[in-house]
This record gives sequence, structure tokens and C-alpha cells, in this order.
Amino acid sequence: MKSENESNLQINRRDFLKKSAIASSVLIVPRHVLGGSSHVAPSDKVNIAGVGAGGRGRANIRACAHENIYALCDIDDDQVAQTLSEDWAASFNGRAKTYRDYREMLENESELDAVLLVLQIICIHQLRQQQWIWENTFI
Repeated sequence: MKSENESNLQINRRDFLKKSAIASSVLIVPRHVLGGSSHVAPSDKVNIAGVGAGGRGRANIRACAHENIYALCDIDDDQVAQTLSEDWAASFNGRAKTYRDYREMLENESELDAVLLVLQIICIHQLRQQQWIWENTFI
């Protein structure tokens, strides 16, 4: 004869499947339920690099700060530091990689989806790399 503890430990297949289905339904929740309707997954953001971090370049980076600012490039380290110290740059400060040479940045960063440019000379190089360009032209 089985003791009371042993009979409580036995579970039939139907009960097991029922309890498993209930447990797994808790784990499968759409992301809009957890993060709200305004939640954007990191994989849905564009990886952007900014070339020229002062003046108009800083304004371009600020306009795209809601995306993933992946890298910043400027020959003037003070401009990069000033851009990263802005309040709106808190989301990528400490995470964005910094460069002084745009060619080195383009070689090392294969994850880039777009590059913000203020300097026209770089456009030809970008077109050869087949990356999206947002360029300001002053006439």
C-alpha cells in the first residue's frame, strides 16, 4: 500500500499537460504588454554614427538621439566631449564609441546603419561603403 505522500507525488499525464500549459502561458507575453505601446525594442532602432560633433553636427545628432547613437567622430576631442555632456546625450554617453578619423570608424564599425555628415568630402567614401547618408549642404 502506498503512503499518503507517495500518492500525492504521482501526477497523471492530463494534469501534467494542463499545469504545463498554464505555466508556459505566463512566460509568453507580447512585448507591447510588458513595455507599453510606446516601447521600442533595441533591435528596432537604427545604429547611427555622427561625423562632426560640433555646431550643425551636434544638432543633427540631437535630432536622432532617440535612435542608437553608435559612434561619434571629430578631430576635436573637445567637441565630442561637449556633445556627450549634453543632457539629451545621456542615453548614449559612455556607450557610443569615439573616433578622430572617419575612415577608421567606418572600417571598425560594421554595425552602422546610417552616418550623419556635415562634411561633403566624406560622401564619396560613404557611397563606396554603400551606407545611408544624411548630409547638410550649404549654398
